[in-house]
Amino acid sequence: MIVHRFEVGFKKGIRDALGEKTKKQIVEDLNLPVLDVETIDVYCLEAELIEKELNFLGENLFVDPIIREFSLDKPLERDFDGLIEVGLKPGVTDNVGRTAKEAVEDVLKRKIDGKVYTSKKYLISGNLEKEDLEKIAKFLANELIQRWLIAKSGEKEKFLPIPKVKIPREPEITRINLNVLDEDLLKISQKRKLALNIAEMKAIKRYFTKPTVIKERKKIGLQGEATDAELEAIAQTWSEHCKHKIFNAKINYLEGKRTIKINGLFKMFIKTPARKLKRKLNWLVSIFWDNSGVVKFNKDWLFCFKCETHNSPSNEEPYGGALTGIVGVYRDPMGTGRGAQIIYGTYGFCAGNPFYSGPFLPKFHPKRLLEGVRSGVQDGGNKFGAPTVYGITFFDDGFIAKPAIFVSAGGFIPAKIRGKPGYKKEVNSGDLIVIAGGRVGIDGIHGATESSLEAGEWISASHVQIGDPFTQKKLHDFLIEARDLGLFSAITDNGAGGLSSSVGEMAKFSNGFELWLDRVPLKYEGLDPWQILLSESQERMTLAVLPQKINKFFDLAKKHDVEARVIGKFTSSGKFYSTYDGKVVTYLDMDFVHEGVPQMELEGEWLTPKERGLFEPKLEEITDPSAGSGRGHNSFLKEMLSRPNISSKEYIVRQFDHEVMATAVIKHLVGKESDVYSDAAVIKPLYDSEEGLAISAALNPKYGLIDTYWMTALAIDEAIRRIIAVGGDLKQIALNDNFCWPSPLPSKENPGAKYKLGQLVRANQSLADFTTSFKTPCISGKDSMSMDGWLKDAKGKVHRLSAPPTLQISAVGKIKDVRRCITMDVKKPGDLVYILGITEDELGGSEYYEARGVIGKNVPKVEAKTAVKLYNALSRAIESGLVNSCHGIYKGGLAVALAQISFAGGYGLE
Repeated sequence: MIVHRFEVGFKKGIRDALGEKTKKQIVEDLNLPVLDVETIDVYCLEAELIEKELNFLGENLFVDPIIREFSLDKPLERDFDGLIEVGLKPGVTDNVGRTAKEAVEDVLKRKIDGKVYTSKKYLISGNLEKEDLEKIAKFLANELIQRWLIAKSGEKEKFLPIPKVKIPREPEITRINLNVLDEDLLKISQKRKLALNIAEMKAIKRYFTKPTVIKERKKIGLQGEATDAELEAIAQTWSEHCKHKIFNAKINYLEGKRTIKINGLFKMFIKTPARKLKRKLNWLVSIFWDNSGVVKFNKDWLFCFKCETHNSPSNEEPYGGALTGIVGVYRDPMGTGRGAQIIYGTYGFCAGNPFYSGPFLPKFHPKRLLEGVRSGVQDGGNKFGAPTVYGITFFDDGFIAKPAIFVSAGGFIPAKIRGKPGYKKEVNSGDLIVIAGGRVGIDGIHGATESSLEAGEWISASHVQIGDPFTQKKLHDFLIEARDLGLFSAITDNGAGGLSSSVGEMAKFSNGFELWLDRVPLKYEGLDPWQILLSESQERMTLAVLPQKINKFFDLAKKHDVEARVIGKFTSSGKFYSTYDGKVVTYLDMDFVHEGVPQMELEGEWLTPKERGLFEPKLEEITDPSAGSGRGHNSFLKEMLSRPNISSKEYIVRQFDHEVMATAVIKHLVGKESDVYSDAAVIKPLYDSEEGLAISAALNPKYGLIDTYWMTALAIDEAIRRIIAVGGDLKQIALNDNFCWPSPLPSKENPGAKYKLGQLVRANQSLADFTTSFKTPCISGKDSMSMDGWLKDAKGKVHRLSAPPTLQISAVGKIKDVRRCITMDVKKPGDLVYILGITEDELGGSEYYEARGVIGKNVPKVEAKTAVKLYNALSRAIESGLVNSCHGIYKGGLAVALAQISFAGGYGLE
């Protein structure tokens, strides 16, 4: 098929903002003498078109004729010293190309057979050598998903080849003999990157060598060997990411001279306390079994929300990893109950200091990683059409080996849908398995298993996907209409583990399924059946549809331009059964797949701050407000305000759209004179009601370096306090817990595993204590238990680095009347300033101590009973109109809080 190349650039004299930004980044980050950068967009159109049609597309689709111009099948003539063209590798999702193809078809009013492939040219002016251009190319591109072409001025210009996928072999099913020695079992796990330990591999071996299993498998043409798809499906189901093996482990926990036996942290400290609260709180609807937790908003609507992490993929490809994270977490509410409409998203970025200049060489400098994840969340969220209403950042060099990237989403479900509860799913034997949305490719394979591994050079590219927010938006709108028409009875998303996970989980309701993998829509031919089963390609949902409703379902999908296909049926066979072209791919017992993983047994030990040698440093004396040399109060305050974890992040916030959907009441940035971070965001999601939602989040890993019990208590308290500060109350606040923890699994490379597990136990004990005390249950959550990586230093020596124990608490509070909400900025002269709460000798883990290179010992503590009384009284005062402004005291203490309310209001304080 003929490929036509369009090059699109700005006309002379028109500003190229991206070129200016790129030049600035190259000069600042690479210190190269670049004088100018010009950018050119390239669209390679694979189609049989006549010249008249091609020129019509160039003039009416690819350019804005007032500011841009194009060339067809030849370079756009420009002056440059060096040229770099960057494009995607074969198989990587090209969102712009996909959208461009749809636009071409809209303009031509007919379908085209081929694709549109996009790339970008950078024309660079400056005295640069070929090695300099190579450096710039590696800076502009990520070799995990992109490739590039370099040319100097005067060289014959070449074009980057189109990234067409060619898999030169027929799909096959590989059989694997598991009746081998233990060391060979481990080799199988390592070679296939299954992330399974020896106990788990032995359990799989026992299953496949069981006489009853062998007999059953022989009946359908299988021998004693396992198929590659079966091993891969078990591995993803049993992965730490999906099965939360550490949180479900048996733990012998030593604290002082006392040993405590724990049969599952999740069950004991999260699920049980939340379920006890559920019996007392009538607004809790559904917790800990669906894709997100569900609570009552009012008599007509249910609210659900979920927070996820996307650490491993963001570490490999910051933009794609974070984009996939946000569109992926949107699918959690979309796949809850009968399906939710997305109403907002948030972010949390924990990365190394953007000005890092330490001894280690991370794959991406923290500054570049931060820009990548910010761009990814921005594109994935806002281009989907949902507001990014709130976010937090935290910088610590412990995150340079693996960052913690949090994304969350909230959605609304009707309380009743055609007479049935909106939060309930229903799957019966005979229901059709339908896949809707994006197609399946080789991208996004091993996401569940590889996120359970430590970061290093051995992590493959295949588990990084690029999400497509436009395709997902069409899917979302289609599903909302199909839901309201009652065209499906259950839905879930294709996240970690792909079809293996989504179909496998839904089939628990009916106790079995039959999946026809050769009917799954593919991006390109040649995928092995196990790859089709495990692929985590984005924008896909799995549904249960009654046979008598399938034609109406397909008609509606066509109206919304959403691809949908029947790929199997649910059964009551008790089997995890899939085929490809008539051949058996998997034939496993459902109960073995879901319940067969051996329970881990771990040892944990808590060491007190005193046992670890922590101490309270002597405070410096600050007596003269005007003193120089950093000793005066003024210079001290300026120092605090300039610290990375206190200073303004307006640059980040401004690039997100929080106005789309027009629900913002209190925005992320507030203030009359200067824009300062609001304590929380408030939205009014229903146009015919003054009810609202206050949204906040909190974390501080520094406190965890002293005691993770109080770190957790402080995160819960801060997230709650932020909602109280904008006018919320304790009557209805729901939480999500997201643990990002260094591995507590014992190994030669991890000598501190027992203490890390002890820290995790302390955090969970605190979670149970303070969610119960505040009556603010966790309704959903997630854990990422391998926040470790291997980095080289300048001499090439490899070091193992662990991130600090981190827990983000996300909170959402019901607001009775948004008109009663208040902001933190000082409103008028003459108002009195009150401080509520007692100041103690608790500077441990503070920004002040960190600025002086110490950690301290006296971590702040939460007195829940006192706090509950205080927060209830303050809520009543705000509701009564007695309070003009309110601001919580967080990092930097009272000094920083007072400065912020003064900046925001434009008034001084005495």
